[in-house]
Amino acid sequence: MILLSPNGLDEEDGDLDLGYELKVEEATKEEAEDVDDPNKASEVSVDLLKNTPLLWAAREGHLGVIWSLLQDGYSPNDTDKLENNALHLAAANGDLKILKVLIDDGGNANVVNHYKNLPIDLAKSKEAHHMLASAMAAGASMTEKDVLEKHERNMRHVSIVM
Repeated sequence: MILLSPNGLDEEDGDLDLGYELKVEEATKEEAEDVDDPNKASEVSVDLLKNTPLLWAAREGHLGVIWSLLQDGYSPNDTDKLENNALHLAAANGDLKILKVLIDDGGNANVVNHYKNLPIDLAKSKEAHHMLASAMAAGASMTEKDVLEKHERNMRHVSIVM
């Protein structure tokens, strides 16, 4: 087990040490057994749907990366730890081309994040606001089958263009 504690004043040379002292202690027998027991639940869990590459690309405005990730099967409806989907992040970025691609690929504009914001609430421009309002109206009645068909049409279009 590793413990960090403030050092304070170093008595040998009288200098003020603002760092931290590193103390290493041996693990207790119970702690060591917990590590070796595969049946015990890990304290750290990894949610693979959080912060996907598509979410990063939407936030950073990388259109080419978004196309590639959509072709590889990433969904614009995956969410990050604050429940933002790719449309939330693209709306906050303000890139209209990315918003259009994500909407055309079945991105859900009717999802609220942890703070109860819709993607339209994060839109930076009137054009983005109008685009998301139209997507909200059209997407309100879309089923999973509709979203899948929309994605497949979009991917066929990408194949033709590339």
